[in-house]
Amino acid sequence: MANVAHQSGVPMTDLTFPQFIESLGELHDARLIRMQWLPQDERFEIEVADMYSNFLGLPEYPGAARGMFTFSGVSALDVSVVLKVERLTIYGWEFDAAGTSNILFSPGGRIVVACNQILCTSGSEGKRMWPPIESSRESS
Repeated sequence: MANVAHQSGVPMTDLTFPQFIESLGELHDARLIRMQWLPQDERFEIEVADMYSNFLGLPEYPGAARGMFTFSGVSALDVSVVLKVERLTIYGWEFDAAGTSNILFSPGGRIVVACNQILCTSGSEGKRMWPPIESSRESS
């Protein structure tokens, strides 16, 4: 699975970042466990408990995998989420024509991020998931 996008069977080097997120079911039902804004570095990070939550209970579910998404070169950030809830989960992750991320949450809210690059790592060892090591393509 390391070099092939989940579900699609397409080599990850042939995918754009929006297609990579789509292959993960737009991270639907992934529980947000941490977010951090580092203004001096122009970096924003979000961490989810399981990148594959959308597939939980289905035969194609590969098992839980914690995911970290690092947005670098952030030029715009809008965070509007419901904070007084027990569990904040991703409802979907969309992209506009410029490649800006629009992450929707349940029970409500969203995070909108415009940036130069997005890095996705997984697990405690920080295994690089996106961009593929074989690729130098931009995130969007």
